[in-house]
Amino acid sequence: MKTELRVAYTKIEAQRDLLIHKGQELSTLKSLFENSLSRPNEQPLSLNFSPVINVTTTQTNTTVINNDILDVADEIKSLISKSGDDSGTELRLLDLNSSIENIDATSSPEEVKNSVGLTKLKRLIDDALNTGSDLNDFFEKISGGVDKLKGLACKYNSIAEWCGAPQIPSAFLK
Repeated sequence: MKTELRVAYTKIEAQRDLLIHKGQELSTLKSLFENSLSRPNEQPLSLNFSPVINVTTTQTNTTVINNDILDVADEIKSLISKSGDDSGTELRLLDLNSSIENIDATSSPEEVKNSVGLTKLKRLIDDALNTGSDLNDFFEKISGGVDKLKGLACKYNSIAEWCGAPQIPSAFLK
């Protein structure tokens, strides 16, 4: 939902900027006409222009992926706060958070695919899916932990699909 809100906000900002630009163009055009009309004895102002404005709004995968990376970082921070007494899990989550935050917003798919953060995220999810592991126990203990794990795995798969990294099998996400 945060991603959808960020995308909607970006679209609204783009439309607002476009309206501001159009308003400035209209003001300039109005000033030119006023100047032309205020000089009746001089040669009239001659303008040749083509009023064709093409506006396209496209949502790039990069923006969506950057939002997914931000959402993963937010979720990991939330999990860190719930790790409590489990210092091993807390350290692992802190390390993962640091690595995820190092993924640059302008990184290419290949750079993201080979990043330490994405590799650590996959390893964490794989470990958490193994019954009996410390991470599996952690996610089962916390409130909504299984849903949080599924959410992380879905975000990971979205990023992995974009950059060509191995994905978590969808059977684990149901």
